[in-house]
Amino acid sequence: MTHSSTNPLRSARACLLLPLLGLALSQPARAETVCVDSASEFLAALDEAENQDQTINVVTGTYGFSAGIDRLLEHDVRIVGGWNAGCTARQLDPRLTVFAADGQRLDLSSHRSIRVDSIAFIGAARIVLSAGWPGGGNNSYLTLERVWFQGICPAGAPCDDLFDSERAVSLAGERVLLSLVVVTDTHAPECAVRIFTRGSSDASVVHSLFTENEGHALCVGFDIGEPNEDHELFVQNSLFWNNAQDDLVTRESARITLRNNIYQTADMSPAPDATPTQNLSVDPLFEDAADFDFRLQLTSPAINTGRLMPTFISEELDLVGNARVIGTAPDRGPFESPSTESTFQVTNTLDTVGPAATGSLRWAIEQANATPGLDRIRFALPDCPAIISLGALLPDITDRVIIDGYSQNGSVRNASERAFNPTLCVAVRDPALTLAHALRVPDSVNDDTLLWVSGLAFGGFDVAAVRIAGGSNHWVFGNQFGGSLGGTALGNNAVNVRIGGTSFDNLIGGSDVAQRNLIASAYSGGIELLDNSSGAEGYGTIVRNNFIGLDAGGADPAPNALGLRVRTSGNAIVDNHIAGNQGDGILIEGPLAVGNDIRDNAIGLKTFDFCLPPCTPDYALGNAGAGIRLVGGGTDNAMLDNRIAHNGGAGVRLEDGQRNLLLGNAISANGALGIDLHSAGVNPVYNQGLALTATYANRGINAPSLSAAAGSGTGGSVSGSIAGRNGTYVLQVFRNASCDASGRGEGATLSTAGLAAISNAGIGSNGSASFDLPLPSGASFEGAVFTATATDLDGNTSEFSTCRSYEIALCNELFRDGFEDNPAPPGCTPP
Repeated sequence: MTHSSTNPLRSARACLLLPLLGLALSQPARAETVCVDSASEFLAALDEAENQDQTINVVTGTYGFSAGIDRLLEHDVRIVGGWNAGCTARQLDPRLTVFAADGQRLDLSSHRSIRVDSIAFIGAARIVLSAGWPGGGNNSYLTLERVWFQGICPAGAPCDDLFDSERAVSLAGERVLLSLVVVTDTHAPECAVRIFTRGSSDASVVHSLFTENEGHALCVGFDIGEPNEDHELFVQNSLFWNNAQDDLVTRESARITLRNNIYQTADMSPAPDATPTQNLSVDPLFEDAADFDFRLQLTSPAINTGRLMPTFISEELDLVGNARVIGTAPDRGPFESPSTESTFQVTNTLDTVGPAATGSLRWAIEQANATPGLDRIRFALPDCPAIISLGALLPDITDRVIIDGYSQNGSVRNASERAFNPTLCVAVRDPALTLAHALRVPDSVNDDTLLWVSGLAFGGFDVAAVRIAGGSNHWVFGNQFGGSLGGTALGNNAVNVRIGGTSFDNLIGGSDVAQRNLIASAYSGGIELLDNSSGAEGYGTIVRNNFIGLDAGGADPAPNALGLRVRTSGNAIVDNHIAGNQGDGILIEGPLAVGNDIRDNAIGLKTFDFCLPPCTPDYALGNAGAGIRLVGGGTDNAMLDNRIAHNGGAGVRLEDGQRNLLLGNAISANGALGIDLHSAGVNPVYNQGLALTATYANRGINAPSLSAAAGSGTGGSVSGSIAGRNGTYVLQVFRNASCDASGRGEGATLSTAGLAAISNAGIGSNGSASFDLPLPSGASFEGAVFTATATDLDGNTSEFSTCRSYEIALCNELFRDGFEDNPAPPGCTPP
């Protein structure tokens, strides 16, 4: 998440609604994970991303691609290096897993998202990595984390570039994220790296290094086609040094944020809206740049001068896996250098008050609060597991502190994609079940106050185990809430994590599986994001990649009374598993719940189900209420690309509120309607010419009416009409195995999308428009049941339409000879 003058969660609506025909039509799919140790195995695994989301774990070594790579894929692909044989453990240093191309092109594009982690690319003629483009549309991420580019476009050899202009590495995506990336010794005369932008896309470059490159180091904002003045660029804690031309070249957009970097020259037109802050133009003092040793000398001005912002894993560990913050602040660039810091060790489980026992957790927090600057609390307890039973509230957090439970000997981070399997050694509990909280940051502290807590288990707290009301950049990751540890029942919390007050720029969980929290067994709510927790200077909270309501295995419930409550604005709920809760999965509540982004979550589903063929896997683990429910007038929330199934109530229940957008979701097998607006149950066709309907949920927008779904077995179209006020509507057509009992269907798989425009609505009456949308060719539609939704350009989405079963149309000589007035059905091949 970038930090700039504009909140991207609220500005995303334009990029979602205007390139309408570029909407991604593939549904979020279950990922398969494979382990490879040869180039041929890697290429075979890559090809499987044509059919399914794919994670490819690559064993350390050098992989030669003498013929290069040229792939355009249909699904998400994640490439992760550093694994040992058998892929049971990994190292993070990208130089241990090398893709060597011997002067060949490495081109990888996907209509969905691409993530590359812990890989070094050496000696390619050029590299193109493109997510969601060409033709894939929005909501596609290109993420490069711990990636090393060296010798791309080798000296003396021309860059073999696709776009008639020479650069070494070309990157494209709706969002391009570079974290811990090194780009060095490239010989492209124009740009070492060029990021192409489109729509309202954004690019973030954090803790990265561009050095010893022949051309400009980083070029951003050169779109293909129409200029793009809306993209954002965010560069923080990065180093640009000794490049032959400008370090930064930007065009088209002034939405640029530069903070805590080192660079020499920049050519930015137009000038950034936000004044660059805390940037330097001094030699970063590498150990031995000639030998590609870019670690920092102890006198480097980059040491302890970076800025904390826990929205990338790079804030926790550096390029090779060393602790990121050693000292008063993170270092600039990809490497963290040894330095001094204030560290307080917890050596016993005592909890005496007045005075606190030396070596206790209470004593360590007191010491950290009394010592200015960033402090670290580590654990050196004699036993694992160890239970710290509190007799009174711990001191509030009033300074900057990292509480690192994984520092305890015996602790191991989670390594599973589909489970929560860390070894936690330290638990904090209230055996009396009466204390309000374990850790609290009060709203009276200044904005610089910070709490990072990981590797702990919490239980038995009567308000919230972790309670944050002030400060910023807080990070809660890799923890367990509720349940037991080592056979000791911890007790349940009322709420596991509560964030509110004036705090901002917070993260619960993280992009890496090691940062996942187990949010379980709370008797009020798993996570609460309460009023005003998005500060004027930043965003709200990112909740990412957590288990909310599932047990550690990912297949059984450990229910919270409610999964996640959102009462505030500007939050992102991304890539979580939210299932098995006793109420709603996500509750968006109250008029302050504005501009939240809810995407790529699995709501009501297990992470996996083990069964041997011929059995059919059963992924059902529904929340007892709705998958997502909105009540109290929240507006401008976006629900995108989620899988919502098996919930006891509606898939999505919008009782009120306006401009609450639903696109690309896979909704099926819920106990009530897939999408239910305003009054419970199927809505009539509202007269949108009446003022009253404008007060209904999503303005009372009418669902489409389907009149036909027909064609051959492998090609056809869906046709119908839409009634309402004048304007353009986005239509999404979904395929289902059967019709919902209501007759109004759900939407299991997105099949096609298009536009319809109403221009004939009169004063006080509806207009109408017809549509006929082609289905993808080559797929079999026999037995399919189709439904559709409509979305206006303000972002109001309808309920699902009535169902329409697919009909195999008769195809014979009459159509071929032209004796009938009607043309042959789409996909029809005459005999």
